[in-house]
Amino acid sequence: MAMMTEGVIAVPVRIYEKDAMIAILADIPIHPQICYEVANAILEWLKPFKVAEVVTLAGIITNEPDKRVFCVTTGKELLEKVGENALRLPIGSISGIASSILTECKVRQIPCIGLLGETINAPDPRAAAATIEVMNAIYSLQVDTAGLLEQAEEIEAQMHRLSEEVQSAEEQPVKVDPLLPMYG
Repeated sequence: MAMMTEGVIAVPVRIYEKDAMIAILADIPIHPQICYEVANAILEWLKPFKVAEVVTLAGIITNEPDKRVFCVTTGKELLEKVGENALRLPIGSISGIASSILTECKVRQIPCIGLLGETINAPDPRAAAATIEVMNAIYSLQVDTAGLLEQAEEIEAQMHRLSEEVQSAEEQPVKVDPLLPMYG
């Protein structure tokens, strides 16, 4: 699978580096059956580096329109670091690559924070922007989310247009031809 924007292909998994940070970005979902293997491979790849902390960003479907950000961590001291920037998930479970990375970090005693943007669908650029803003606050970063917010507005406008088209089609009277014979 490959993602594209306006006719230009993007590599589905990319690695970025800036200063002392590395970001791994995947545009494609990781199949649940291989999440552990992918998480293990990522952490094995990071072994030679002095990793201070890992942060994983993901979505959490709540079917609520809000764009809250929830957090889970590998230790209570990290909850203090996150502070009031995100809501703590009180109980429950998470799945996917984010949970596999968090679990593998816990096993390897690598501090890890999971930030989960509240979403009702995927992709959800507004939820992604909210999650990045939390990361910006925690780490004093300045990652620009303007592009994500523009994408969110485009998607929301398209969804609104589709909704209006469906509603308009439902309101159209159905033509019934009185000359059609009935069979019983």
